[in-house]
Amino acid sequence: MTFEEVTELLIKEYEGRLDKELFLDIPFEDKRNFLRLQNAVSQFSTFKEDVLLTLNDNSLVNYIKKDEKGFQLSTKFGDTKLLTPSSLFNDSLPFVPVIGDCYNNALLNTIIMGYDLNPAASVGIFYARDDNHIIHAIAEFDFDKERYIIDYNYNLVMNKDLYCNLFNFKILNTIKKQEMHELYNLYFKCKEHTKNRDDNDNIHSTAYLELAPEEYKNYLNDIINDKRLDDYTFMSQKVYKKNKDY
Repeated sequence: MTFEEVTELLIKEYEGRLDKELFLDIPFEDKRNFLRLQNAVSQFSTFKEDVLLTLNDNSLVNYIKKDEKGFQLSTKFGDTKLLTPSSLFNDSLPFVPVIGDCYNNALLNTIIMGYDLNPAASVGIFYARDDNHIIHAIAEFDFDKERYIIDYNYNLVMNKDLYCNLFNFKILNTIKKQEMHELYNLYFKCKEHTKNRDDNDNIHSTAYLELAPEEYKNYLNDIINDKRLDDYTFMSQKVYKKNKDY
């Protein structure tokens, strides 16, 4: 994606104009149980006995049972272990995630997690409910011989394919650890290069780093090599309306 395409996408999100498309073809008679399953998984970290009873009585769930760190869930759409980030990291999170700051949570997790787990950050369109889609970022990594995700907003760790199915998550871009590290280092080099200049005040949005990494890399290199100023207006929620026609 380009910076302009990212800007247009973020404005669409702010104005509620993202494409409202369901990616799973769910029969009408299964929709209630699908929504119950989706809701239960999104609230996994606060599971109570009544939630487990509801899941066991769900026609889309084959079984759910407790294991040493969380639960094993088998559904018509796939199977997964359900964990929290805390239980995954043995009650010692590698950083303090900020609920709601999905872009930076995914970035930090990717940078901190070891190369052996093949970590990455993915950004996409997340189906929240019929009338609400959002741009959302998750961390992903290799676990239990499969690909898993960490969603710090939902305090959730689960199989990536099942997560994408349950939440109709359409991935727009994925950045692996090596590229993320390179971009992160270039960012700090850029800020060091401009620290005594007026353009040092420009705040960069992580959304642009994760959705338009190639353009972001070129942008940073051009600043470092004095080919341009750090003058791109990186969008934030406070200025969406102001910059509608940007």
